Amino acid sequence: MLRELNNIKDLFEKSLETKNKIETNLSAVEAFKTKFFENNFFSEKLESETFVEINKDETLEISGSGIVNILVKSDSNLLLNLQNKISCLIRIIVEENVKLNLSELSNNSEIFKYLQIYQKENSTVNFGQFILSSRVNYVKTYLEKNAIYELNTGYFTNNEENFIRCEVSHIYGENESNQKLNGASINGGKVLCDGVINIKPNAENSTGHLNIKGLILDKQSKIWSEPILEVENNVVSCSHGCSISQISDDIEFYMMSRGIIKKQVVELIVQGYFGLPLSLIKSNTQKQELEKVLELNLKL
Repeated sequence: MLRELNNIKDLFEKSLETKNKIETNLSAVEAFKTKFFENNFFSEKLESETFVEINKDETLEISGSGIVNILVKSDSNLLLNLQNKISCLIRIIVEENVKLNLSELSNNSEIFKYLQIYQKENSTVNFGQFILSSRVNYVKTYLEKNAIYELNTGYFTNNEENFIRCEVSHIYGENESNQKLNGASINGGKVLCDGVINIKPNAENSTGHLNIKGLILDKQSKIWSEPILEVENNVVSCSHGCSISQISDDIEFYMMSRGIIKKQVVELIVQGYFGLPLSLIKSNTQKQELEKVLELNLKL
């Protein structure tokens, strides 16, 4: 893991040499001040910074390199549309008593993205993540008291190398997180997919669940996964699980006996991994946009 992280750091720094400054399709706002987020090698290297305030349903397209600060002040549906080359740190603050339905589409092999989400008291985030192509996709979420965080990630790695890491830090107690990471690797694709639950000492009565599933679709492809629990308080409820497998002969035989050819068997199973994140999308417009992209990119 340490070797891979060091390699990613080197690749990320190299990617900055060829990218323009960060751009968004929304006007910047003046007010975004926070000391919540810890520094990382993204924030240390990125200089350009922009500010966005979300008060309604929005689709935010991002390209270039830099830091994007997003303040969510009222219940919203937000789609992060990442289909260009980017090297960016995205920071989202969800205010108290606010519900955010968040979705992210990553569909470029030169995406280097670190997403940090800070949820204040009584906030809710439902996060549907769609990773069709990227190099580095790192998410870390921080939870205050009574916050609820639901993450469903679907990924499909086709002849690429992909680093995926989803991490939740329970800062204070009586909050809840549930992370599900499902995906597949084909045509020599290599995926490192990790999940982390971190329970801080003051996070009594927190609940955290993590489940990772990976499907290897040929002999050349690889998936490495590790669910990690870091628990510093004994009065909590946590669980984690992980499975990496190939399509079983029984499932393949059953579906082919129903008239489905082998190629379609694989397509249907892979498409199923994106069903969970799609179920979290509440905006019909955003859902239709995502379904069109998935239909084009999940054909084998």
